[in-house]
Amino acid sequence: MRQRHKTWRRLLKTYELDFDVPGLDDDKIVKISRMYPLARQIIASVSFNYPHVFFKVEEPGREFAAEILERVANAALEQMDAKREVQQAIFDALFCSVGWLKFGYNPPGDKDIVAPYTINDEAENDFPYVHRVSPFNIYLDPLTPPHKMSSARYIIEKMVVPLEFVREDSRFVNRRQIQPMSDDGSQDTFLYETQDAEYSDEHDAVTSAKVRGQMVCLYEVHDRLHKKRITFADGVTEPIEEVDHPMLAMEPVTQPDPFTGEPMMTGEFQPAGGYLVDGGFPYHALKFDQTERSFYGEPPMAYVEDTQSLIVESVSRRADLLKRFQRIVLASRREREANQDIGDTLETGRDGEIIWVEDPNTSMREMNFGNPPPDQLGIESDARSYEEQSLNVSQLAMGGGPKVTATQASLQ
Repeated sequence: MRQRHKTWRRLLKTYELDFDVPGLDDDKIVKISRMYPLARQIIASVSFNYPHVFFKVEEPGREFAAEILERVANAALEQMDAKREVQQAIFDALFCSVGWLKFGYNPPGDKDIVAPYTINDEAENDFPYVHRVSPFNIYLDPLTPPHKMSSARYIIEKMVVPLEFVREDSRFVNRRQIQPMSDDGSQDTFLYETQDAEYSDEHDAVTSAKVRGQMVCLYEVHDRLHKKRITFADGVTEPIEEVDHPMLAMEPVTQPDPFTGEPMMTGEFQPAGGYLVDGGFPYHALKFDQTERSFYGEPPMAYVEDTQSLIVESVSRRADLLKRFQRIVLASRREREANQDIGDTLETGRDGEIIWVEDPNTSMREMNFGNPPPDQLGIESDARSYEEQSLNVSQLAMGGGPKVTATQASLQ
């Protein structure tokens, strides 16, 4: 993933107006973002501001259940605050190939027992949850085909968690062997492996926060083939957790009621085969591009990266030319002999003022060094045209026009 992470960071830096134009200082670069409006338009065109799930029950005699299921599903979306998580995942997919959502179950009570322990307060108590996971923290089986994540053998999620919660978590073994991160970064080998010099201050701040906060790095492995969840911690050779996957499909064990003979649940379960979740992983991958090589396609914003750089460089050089080279007037000596104040009059003249000279065609000539090359504006225009072809978002999909409905936008 190292090379992919490097590409993603470069695209995100460009989105954050971190440009580099050879030969120009940073304060002379005209920072025009083409990625920002494209990202806003795409997110607005593929996500709903007010999402709603519709149900249709076709089983005879049970049509009434559709309204109940619909209310339950939409209430669950609001309880889980899914809209905010989905919109961030869309943003991730634009710059990092794939946006990731993780879903699970937040247990009852106030004991934070779901790693990374920081989501429990915002997740509904005793209820399913969904939250966005940073693409930099997901490591997918390299053998995964480009079109089907459920063919992956495993998914690894890297997470940074407070050590105090890990040592109190009864699910883990060898907890006393786990050591917090050190300031040399030796226990966080993945997060800043390709960090640039410009980010040294941020890197120092993040490292200091981890050291002071007694944080530890965990790797949660979802092994689909062996139906296991395995957790590793930095500094500990053996897994600190290896259990049957919590999302395996189970059937309740029942026994007859001694008075009525009806089957009653005993509270125990037995394996039913397969998983509760589609594909066997508690993750949903959102992506816009396909490739024949791997599951990760090209980030959509990579298609406009070169045109973005070209436009910024072209405009910056034009502005630099206009500021660096001043316009100079060449005048004949006979004009100065005829009017000693001609120079001051030219410098301080007001708009529309008339200056009398012997011959305006030959007495003066302007020297303008700041004109850009004739075809530079044409290059910028071509770049914007190619960009529009690469990531065109129609006005219909953006909700433009007076009579565009949500259905029309989604069809578009």
